[in-house]
Amino acid sequence: MPTPLDTWRLKYRFYIDAPLDAQAAHARYANAFRVWWSTEAVNNEYSVPRSDADCDDAATPAEACVHTIKSRFTGKDTLALGRGCMVSGDASACGDVARIAASGGAFQLVYAAAHCHAPACLSMELWDDDSGELLCRNVPTIGTGSASPHDEADFVVGTAPCLWGGAGEGLLLPHDQTRRQLYLIKRVNSTRGHWGVMALWQMRGAYL
Repeated sequence: MPTPLDTWRLKYRFYIDAPLDAQAAHARYANAFRVWWSTEAVNNEYSVPRSDADCDDAATPAEACVHTIKSRFTGKDTLALGRGCMVSGDASACGDVARIAASGGAFQLVYAAAHCHAPACLSMELWDDDSGELLCRNVPTIGTGSASPHDEADFVVGTAPCLWGGAGEGLLLPHDQTRRQLYLIKRVNSTRGHWGVMALWQMRGAYL
């Protein structure tokens, strides 16, 4: 039998700005470093128990078939529990905790993306526990079965992240972190039990 051969074709698009001097570049761009939080007690994975309700019965309330986990933490905890480095050996993944401390102990949240497993994942929310403000809510987009590519019926076809920037981009200003108390809630369908699921916030921060 011949060795099976898989062929992949990838298309990339790069956007290049006109060259800027150092001062102009500093005003326009921010170096983004990784910030992260694991809802499941920094364990990365957890098990979802099957609901006690008869979730196959259309008369059963939908909320009876939802499993929820919650977590409270600080912005500093998202800096890999205050150490600043989420991925060992990757300098670009590390926040400079000394620099953050020197600027008053805060950094800006510029990107947040929920990592949870399809198809049971229903939503993940990130709240400012001090003000009660909802900072970010990620919900999977379900395909409709149209003729468009990547829109398969009943499949999860994407989960849009939250982005912060400026009014010129149509975005809210970045949210200052570290000194804030944060609250996270994840909801998952529990019609069936699931093992090894995740509830991670994979985020990017920027220096003030």
